[in-house]
Amino acid sequence: MDESYSTSIIHYNLNKIKQHKEIIMYAIAMAVLLVVLRFLEYKFLILQNEFGLYIGIIALFFTALGIWASNKLTTPKVKTVIVEKEILVQKRLDFIVNEEELSKRKISKRELISIRINGKRIE
Repeated sequence: MDESYSTSIIHYNLNKIKQHKEIIMYAIAMAVLLVVLRFLEYKFLILQNEFGLYIGIIALFFTALGIWASNKLTTPKVKTVIVEKEILVQKRLDFIVNEEELSKRKISKRELISIRINGKRIE
C-alpha cells in the first residue's frame, strides 16, 4: 500500500508539471536571461570604468610600496644590547679627611658633617 501511495504522488506531481509546463519554461528562460543581463551589466561596468580601476590598482600598489620602503629605511641598523653586570665595590673603613682640600674648598665642619650623613644614606 505504501508503494502505490508514493507512485500516485509522483503521477500527481507529473500531471501538475505537465499542466504548468509553459509557465515553468517561461520562468526558466527568464532566470537564464536575468543571469545573462547581470553578467553583461558587470562587464559593462568594468569596461566603462576601466581607466579608474587601473589607476586605483596602481595607487594601491605604490601605497604598499611606500609603506614597505619607509619601514625599511626608518628601522635602526644598530641593535642595542643591554648587558647587566654585578660590580662588587669594597668599603674602605680607613677613610681619612683631607684637611688641605677642605680648607682649599672652604668647607666648614658643619658642612662636612652634613656630607658624611648624606654619604651614609647613599651607602
